[in-house]
Formats: sequence, structure tokens, C-alpha cells
Amino acid sequence: MTIGSSLCTAAAVSLLAGLDRTAVLQLMISRPIVAAPLAGWLLGNAAIGLEIGAFLELLWLGRIPVGASIPPTIPRSPSAVPFLP
Repeated sequence: MTIGSSLCTAAAVSLLAGLDRTAVLQLMISRPIVAAPLAGWLLGNAAIGLEIGAFLELLWLGRIPVGASIPPTIPRSPSAVPFLP
């Protein structure tokens, strides 16, 4: 997988996670425990994505998007971190 295609894949997962926060169905895909392994799997290393996702989920555990409460922008980092070598 080239750097350009990996970057596009990570960007697509980040976009999907960002849409999940407010615009589309809110299926909790934007949570780090889901977004990071998905990005890692698409980039070829799901184990690292799961480790990063579990760590970031523990950091953001108290910030659940319930009702009108929208937590800070967290879906960008879990989907981009597995892209790093």
C-alpha cells in the first residue's frame, strides 16, 4: 500500500467517523474503540489499531455523546494514528 492510498483510506475512515457524530444515525462508529481498529484493518494492521483505540477510549470514556452533548473532536485521532508507521 502506498503512502497516498494509505492517506486516502485514513481520511475516508475519519470522514465516516465524523459523519457519525452528528449527521448520520449515530451508531458510535466515531468512538476510538471502533474507529481505530477499522482504520488499522483497512491499512493492514488491525492489532495496532485496536491497541491505540483501547488506549484512546480509556482517555475519552467519560465523554459520551448523549442528547445535546457533543464531546470535543475525537474521531480524527483514532482513525489517523494507525496510519503512522
